[in-house]
Amino acid sequence: MLPDKQNEKDDRGIPIQKVGITHLVYPLDIADRNFKLQSIVASIDLSVSLAHDAKGTHMSRFVEIVNELANFSKDKVKLLSFGRTRDLLNDICEAFDADRAEISINFPYFILKESPKTGKKGFVQHQAGFYGRLIPFKWNIRPRDYYGTLWLQTPVTTLCPCSKEISEKGAHNQRCLVDITVSYDSSKHMIWFEELAAIADESASAPIFSVLKREDEKYVTELAYDNPRFVEDMVREVSSRLVKDPMINEFIVSATSMESIHTHSAYARVAWKDGAYIEL
Repeated sequence: MLPDKQNEKDDRGIPIQKVGITHLVYPLDIADRNFKLQSIVASIDLSVSLAHDAKGTHMSRFVEIVNELANFSKDKVKLLSFGRTRDLLNDICEAFDADRAEISINFPYFILKESPKTGKKGFVQHQAGFYGRLIPFKWNIRPRDYYGTLWLQTPVTTLCPCSKEISEKGAHNQRCLVDITVSYDSSKHMIWFEELAAIADESASAPIFSVLKREDEKYVTELAYDNPRFVEDMVREVSSRLVKDPMINEFIVSATSMESIHTHSAYARVAWKDGAYIEL
């Protein structure tokens, strides 16, 4: 029988809060708001805690658990979803006999959008992800306390209010990345990536599209000019929409405008929890 070094004891008396694998690139399927499957390539981080007297952990078990998520059997299909992260973490804690575990899954997500005037269809790429954490509840190993978040980054257009105000001709605009992270109870409610993307689009000077004909370009250009936005405006507009959803427990909104006439970018962030805006 081959020796198992990980199962040996360690006498240094130092517990490890997180040990695991990062940047596991893995193909998975996820359902969009129309319940159509979208094949993605995800980057996955997995970790567990390690007791002070344990030598090491079995890294291959992490991949085996992800394999269970993908489920290679033909008679049953398991899809990636926000709600599945809790099941994965429970599986990880059981497999490693650990009292805490974390998972982070990030991937590109495509949303089909129609241009505003000609109706031309095209996919707009977003960045998306799930995060989950299981920790001992009130210092007991079981049951464990779960915390999870859903994240989406949406590209939009912003037009500078100051530039519009001081210029006789036109105003400068830029690509803005809006990051929305929300926490909610997935057993009672479902928040789709498309919902968060729509909130970002509605809060911006103008949405971004992959296909624009001349009629569309004219409309989008004039729409942005009529709706100037600082990054401060962006995070406040998004936040004012998110607080209206009673199912959302907390959120973080940030906006990064890649300035077209500066070498720097502009940034703003808002955090909200338990009915109040908070400091992070």
